[in-house]
Amino acid sequence: MSVAHDTKSSKTTLFTTFRDQCDRGDFTGIAEVHALLCGLKILATTTAVKDLETARRALGGHGYSAFAGIGRLYADYLPAATYVTFISHNFNTMIPSHIRYEGDNFVLDGQVARAAVKSYQSSLLAPAQPFGIYSSYIRLLNDKYPTPISDARTWQNPLAVIHLLEWRAALMLKSHVQTMDEPDANANQRLSKAVTDAYVAVQIGEMLDELSILPERERGVIGKLYHLVSCQLPWLIGVIQ
Repeated sequence: MSVAHDTKSSKTTLFTTFRDQCDRGDFTGIAEVHALLCGLKILATTTAVKDLETARRALGGHGYSAFAGIGRLYADYLPAATYVTFISHNFNTMIPSHIRYEGDNFVLDGQVARAAVKSYQSSLLAPAQPFGIYSSYIRLLNDKYPTPISDARTWQNPLAVIHLLEWRAALMLKSHVQTMDEPDANANQRLSKAVTDAYVAVQIGEMLDELSILPERERGVIGKLYHLVSCQLPWLIGVIQ
């Protein structure tokens, strides 16, 4: 919850900055903000649906009870995340298109992927051009950044984990560009997830820097929690792959 709150705070700050730019007639940040919103919408909806299902299963038979209320929440929220593979895995059903919410996550994956490809292509044409907050990982594709080598100690260092997640996004983007002509129905989804994971990881890194104002004990506990979030299993699987 803390990570979600702080990510929301950073997004609010970004929007304030973007609004000030628009007031000055500078609309160059529209594409970056659009891609960020698409990625975070996908992350928020899929995580919420998955965690609701986890909560329902944790309640055993009570999870199916109308008194528990989880089934109603799940039914209300499920159309917000319409990945067919995810839905089929849990219920062997598909949601009709007429009851899906606006902004199908498959479509939003494509938006994130296209924005990433455009940013990468722009960086090749204008290497000195600064990257936005949602595309800063692309800097790693510059030759001056060596590919990191990870070992058991890497996962004990939060900043090293964050760096690996950025590398994951960068290398996945490079591979995506090289294989765009090959048929792959899940390519956009994988790239979109990697890009958003990298963004959230960077936000966690900034949160870790801000913990210096806390007493030593609280700083250590919260720092470990943030480290745990950055090392959660879904991200680790992607990094290892």
